[in-house]
Amino acid sequence: AKTKKEVLFDLWNGAASGSAQYGRFRLELSGAASGSPFIFTALSGTTGVQNRSVGQNLTTASVTDWTHVAPSLKNSGSALETNLYINGQLNKQEKISSVNLNNITGSLISFIGALQTAPSGSPTIQTGAGKFSGSIDELRYWKTARNSKEIGRNYWTQIGGGTNTDEANTDLGVYYKFNEGITTTSSVDSVVLDY
Repeated sequence: AKTKKEVLFDLWNGAASGSAQYGRFRLELSGAASGSPFIFTALSGTTGVQNRSVGQNLTTASVTDWTHVAPSLKNSGSALETNLYINGQLNKQEKISSVNLNNITGSLISFIGALQTAPSGSPTIQTGAGKFSGSIDELRYWKTARNSKEIGRNYWTQIGGGTNTDEANTDLGVYYKFNEGITTTSSVDSVVLDY
């Protein structure tokens, strides 16, 4: 009720906001009555976009059931290309002119379901704010842009992560299935494995 937003994913490299080394990617849900409920921020240094709506013909009412959401961002010439896939289908592609993200360095650490740190320009917001109220069945963070075929083929099923002997899906950076089972022992059930 205070922020009108819930955070799905917040990735930050630990650099100070506004510095040349700053790196941030955040995906949020907005409680606004109109427009797409999905908002993203992508910054490298002071370059990028903040609180930008992504998607079309979407409302908070249209994502009340299980919905697979896959945002994709990449530099394309002198523009930032954004794609939003809903349930394996491309919902909207947009090119944001005169925006190119630089390489992000440092230790990339993320929070799922809350802010990792205050957003740029909002120093009073606390770590852990913007808590997501809902269920997340699975989270995949790819280190490269995925296309319609790759997303459409695998959005509804689990995929194999790489191992010491199998180099499958080497561009898959983090993969949380959130289905390790229920043992009724909270110390066991609270552990989430990265596949």
